[in-house]
Amino acid sequence: MMEIKKIDILSVAKFCAFLVGGVYLAAGVVISLVVAVLGLPAIQSFDLLNLGSALLATLLVAIMASAVSFILGAILAWLYNIFAKLMGGVKIELDQVHNKLVKFENLESRDAAAKNDSPASVNSAQQAVDEIIHSHSHDRDTFVQ
Repeated sequence: MMEIKKIDILSVAKFCAFLVGGVYLAAGVVISLVVAVLGLPAIQSFDLLNLGSALLATLLVAIMASAVSFILGAILAWLYNIFAKLMGGVKIELDQVHNKLVKFENLESRDAAAKNDSPASVNSAQQAVDEIIHSHSHDRDTFVQ
């Protein structure tokens, strides 16, 4: 089990703002267009001018909701950090994902060797690439058959 001891306040605030603002904007545009196309009986005098006003109002509401969500997200992240420090954070269980096609540690050594053009490092990088190709050649053969 791992514990989330602290979360970045600004990243949570931005995430909340973009999520809520995007949902408000998308929903408002869809609703405005549906009302304009279907011409609901309750709105007899709905024309393109009103559609423009509705879209502008949708944009303003989305901006306001986004701003409020930014502030609330920041407050909630700040409160989480305080309570996590006092009582402990949320515990989560993570599982290591093993990629069968690429070994990232070998790619990192290859990239490091590419920056350092010495023959020994280039040779070790080539060995890493050869190892990847050899270790996964049976996967490729399975798909080809």
